Amino acid sequence: MRNVNSFFLKETKIQATRDVIFASLFILPLAVIYSGMQIIFTFLLSVSSCVLFDFFGQLLFSAKPKKLDLTSILTGVIMAFLLPAALPKHFCIIAAAFAMLVIKHPFGGYGNNIFNPAAGGLAFLTLSFPKELFDFSIPLSEIGSNVSILSTLKELHLPELDKSHVLIGNQPGPVGSTQILIMVACLIYLCYKKAIPQRIVWPFLLTCSVIALAFPRAGGLRLESLFYELSSGMLFFSAIFMFTEPVTAPELPTSRILYGILSGVLVMLFRHFGKFEESVVFVILIVNAFSKSIDIITKKYHRKKKHLKQI
Repeated sequence: MRNVNSFFLKETKIQATRDVIFASLFILPLAVIYSGMQIIFTFLLSVSSCVLFDFFGQLLFSAKPKKLDLTSILTGVIMAFLLPAALPKHFCIIAAAFAMLVIKHPFGGYGNNIFNPAAGGLAFLTLSFPKELFDFSIPLSEIGSNVSILSTLKELHLPELDKSHVLIGNQPGPVGSTQILIMVACLIYLCYKKAIPQRIVWPFLLTCSVIALAFPRAGGLRLESLFYELSSGMLFFSAIFMFTEPVTAPELPTSRILYGILSGVLVMLFRHFGKFEESVVFVILIVNAFSKSIDIITKKYHRKKKHLKQI
């Protein structure tokens, strides 16, 4: 029975990964429209590099190579969407190598990695090449500025971009993380398919919203701050595709709620006081490190609560 349950759980995770990859592909058409056909090459290069380095990592760290791991494809997709269109293409290869050979396989590969590989690869690029990673110099249609919303908010100014453009992704930023309406559709689809843990997504978004309202940066306007904070950078994308990775997230329902709240608090703190205009990838790595600890604390709390009830 244990083997049957293990097989069922594995198949469920594989199907969830397929659903997440499928949902993410809806972001690609608008990314091409706004940033050009070179996005297709970046997308394919990122995915193929992750698959190649994943296979090399299996040879290097495992006793024998395994079958194609869908999570390596997903890692490539995520990194491709979170890079600026102006970034030189060889940076995709650097990020893929770091994600697979430093973040994923030294800890045992899929199912054992402590940190999100995509977040690790992007964090390495951010620390090593910050100027290039936040270069949004490739102009988008109908926009006269290449200054990102987050850069404007960091100076406590009100962004001047039209809100309708912001919602459809016609704004400076990573090629795939600014299309809010498309990502809302992705979120609804993945929640319906039960492919991502909702107990992480909603507490995370709610926490970010409360802090945005309480400490507005958009010229001191609360509702404007709420809109622009949630609609800019990697926040919404990471809420759907990165914080929810089942391997690095807590397992218990209560733990996942705490995980989402902690993630939201840290993201907003980094946005207000961090060195970079966007630091979501660093937050992901931080909370990944405490994921299992949150589960342990939650288990102890529930045991203690159950014990008190029995007295």
